[in-house]
Amino acid sequence: QPFIPGLEYGIGQLSTSLRFSGNPKNFDLLGNLTLVDGNFRILGVEEEFKSAQIQLSASQKKIHIDRFDAKLGGGDVAVYGDVAINQFQSLIPHLNLKAQKVWLSFKNVVAGRFSGDFTIRGHTMPYLFAGRCTVLEGKISSFKIDETRQFNQITPLLAFDITCDAPGKVFVKTDVMDAEFKGNFHLLGNTNKIGLLGGADSVSGFMLFRDTQFALNQGNVRFESR
Repeated sequence: QPFIPGLEYGIGQLSTSLRFSGNPKNFDLLGNLTLVDGNFRILGVEEEFKSAQIQLSASQKKIHIDRFDAKLGGGDVAVYGDVAINQFQSLIPHLNLKAQKVWLSFKNVVAGRFSGDFTIRGHTMPYLFAGRCTVLEGKISSFKIDETRQFNQITPLLAFDITCDAPGKVFVKTDVMDAEFKGNFHLLGNTNKIGLLGGADSVSGFMLFRDTQFALNQGNVRFESR
């Protein structure tokens, strides 16, 4: 997939109508592409895009998204904008994304359902994936990430700059804690390695220390850079 970086696989009914004119060094392109009921996966996203309905208009300068609607993690994703291609010499996205009640997981350690508005910008990889979201439900099952499961792509596809509000229902269930938190988070890093800043306050729950269970009446967790 030379012009779709990060695409692991995709299936669906694809139809195209493209017209080339001119010479190979200075050509004109006009046409469209349609994908019906497509399923595909992007590197760094463990969930699969499903039932994708995509309509694209193409020229030698850019690809414009006329429609992009898909299911992701039980929620809905819509994408609009365009990608400059400059006669296939570059790939410069200018995209906006809207997510509604999407569930995503990361390395079977962190998972959550969220809604938000995002953008993808940049001239080269990693492209900046930025925006703001509300976490409707979250789950943390470990405080350690298995480094052996890091993605092996040499150049990451996306860099993150996402702020999230979590008014509650962020559940931590590990071997030392079972509690609910609320807080604000700032997602950084990239699709090769995630970074997290922010803080969370306990709502209820308990923790274990030296085989003794303690109720969490009040607590605060800070995620800081080092």
